[in-house]
Amino acid sequence: MVHQEDRFKRGWSNAVWSRVRDLYHPVPEALLVDGTLLRCADCRLPARLRGRRAPEHGDLAAGPDTWCEGEECPHGVRLDLIRDPDQVRILSRPLRAFLALPLRIEEAALSELDRFGVGYEALPGELNAYRLRGDGRRVRSMHAYDRLQPTLLAARLASRTTAIADGTAVVVPRRLADRTGYRAAFVAALPEAVRQDVLLTTPEELVRDLAAVPPQATSSSGRPGRSSPGTPRQAGASTTFETNGESDA
Repeated sequence: MVHQEDRFKRGWSNAVWSRVRDLYHPVPEALLVDGTLLRCADCRLPARLRGRRAPEHGDLAAGPDTWCEGEECPHGVRLDLIRDPDQVRILSRPLRAFLALPLRIEEAALSELDRFGVGYEALPGELNAYRLRGDGRRVRSMHAYDRLQPTLLAARLASRTTAIADGTAVVVPRRLADRTGYRAAFVAALPEAVRQDVLLTTPEELVRDLAAVPPQATSSSGRPGRSSPGTPRQAGASTTFETNGESDA
């Protein structure tokens, strides 16, 4: 969300705003209650009280009687009350779901790469995607997602088999990766031909899991070859393969 007052705050760039302003629109009536708008302070997306009740004051916190578009933000997070939503512009719904939500995961993953000195650069034409720098690395790119359904996430990747053929790390929130069956469902839904090219991990485990993937093997002909998939084993919160170090999800 962008409020009219934001343009007077430190760090505001008119040049940037002129390039992205067309992606923002007036707040839809469906998100308003009695002319007010709630915003979750954790995901920064719209929120509501159960039963579409109007908030009585601005000192509100997320809990069992609230909802936000982040869907799984922790209880106790502050809810901001915006009494002048006509002064607010908001990203279109698809961009809120597929750009704003993964942003938190992307920022956490990039912080880990910076902490360990792993170089990266944004992939042109891609959202939340980066090319990892360095020779001899099996995993050459990183993509950040926040998808509740692992099979739909796998289907998204399956549509990009050429792009992930050189090795891709898929970074998701730990709360999702640790769900029973999430990793297994993700792997099962991937085409068999690309399973060994995809590493499912979390921001906290990204650098460790990247280091666990051995360099691409070289065949007797001198050309790069693939390592053979191994037997899954449990390593902390991540499941990896014995021989190629790739996550099972």
